[in-house]
Amino acid sequence: MSWATCCGSSLKKLDQKNLNDDNMRQRIHDKLKYCVKTWTNNKPTLTAIRIPEGFHGNSIRLLQEGNKRSISLEYSSEKNIELDIDDKNHWAPRCVSAGTLSMSNNNLDDFLNKTKNATFALFTVKVKEIRGIYMMAILNDMVYRKLRLA
Repeated sequence: MSWATCCGSSLKKLDQKNLNDDNMRQRIHDKLKYCVKTWTNNKPTLTAIRIPEGFHGNSIRLLQEGNKRSISLEYSSEKNIELDIDDKNHWAPRCVSAGTLSMSNNNLDDFLNKTKNATFALFTVKVKEIRGIYMMAILNDMVYRKLRLA
């Protein structure tokens, strides 16, 4: 499997060997964090969109309001990232409760680590009274306001 990471016009193809190298993984993490901060004007916002209970589809379609464009994301419950958290101050339950969260550096680092350096992922979140499946993504404020589940 190969991965790609980009910022601006640079694009580098990475193979599994690169991803097994701790130094390379940290460099990828740092570069992605820099890119996220650049395209969000240093204000990364995490958004959480709840996936309806009983969803059995193979993909999730997101629409951007006021625009006819959409994106479909492959869905497999086996690939969800499990978050079982007791701390209500953790970024996940705060984002789930509010719908969005302005991310601190520590929260951004933790999110990127949990997603293995991706800017979005599907999570199964379990926190005391909160339980559900959420698509969480780092977005800039302009995109977030227009995004909804189709």
